[in-house]
Amino acid sequence: MLNIRDSPENTRRSKKHRIPRNPFEEVKVENAVLLRVHVGDAKVNAMNDVVLIKEYMRFHVVLWLRPGDEYKTDVAECKTPFPDGPHPKWNSEFTLRLKDPWECDSLYVEVIWDGAYSNPGTSSCTGIAGRVQVPLPGKLGKRKGGRYILDKFVGRGETRTGTGAEAEAISENKYKSRGYITLSMELCPLFTRNGRDEYYYTRRAHN
Repeated sequence: MLNIRDSPENTRRSKKHRIPRNPFEEVKVENAVLLRVHVGDAKVNAMNDVVLIKEYMRFHVVLWLRPGDEYKTDVAECKTPFPDGPHPKWNSEFTLRLKDPWECDSLYVEVIWDGAYSNPGTSSCTGIAGRVQVPLPGKLGKRKGGRYILDKFVGRGETRTGTGAEAEAISENKYKSRGYITLSMELCPLFTRNGRDEYYYTRRAHN
């Protein structure tokens, strides 16, 4: 008599869904990856629109792949003096999941100025100190990183092309370099144990 557990239909279903009998068996999740991001530090150039005479300045980083799904670092405090601009440090790590390895092509990063204060508890103003758009690694298991220039939108201006009567003014956004941020990232394949989401973890692609 054919046992229902050994029937061809049940065997095909088991192979299709790849549900392991051993709870410690590793199963790769197809078409899903994790982006591991490490945010190191930043150097913010002296800002003409901010008075740098306070005892402290505070900064944090916001990063995202999709609008509305942001990740934030803790606030880093910088004490004076900083003649060349503040140098906040975070050393934070994030893990961002992508359902499709190629659904996003860039990581968006903003360094947020949380204000300056001369006495603890007295804050003033917030704003974007600088931002950068970093392309993701081109393949799984590849790590990329370094210092990326922070830009800030400073308004719109005109660029003239041509000469004489044929000259044409083109309106465009103007940006100014505001320093740099140090970060690294890696796309990792995704594995699971026993088909349960809470057991997702990463492993290098070449393992």
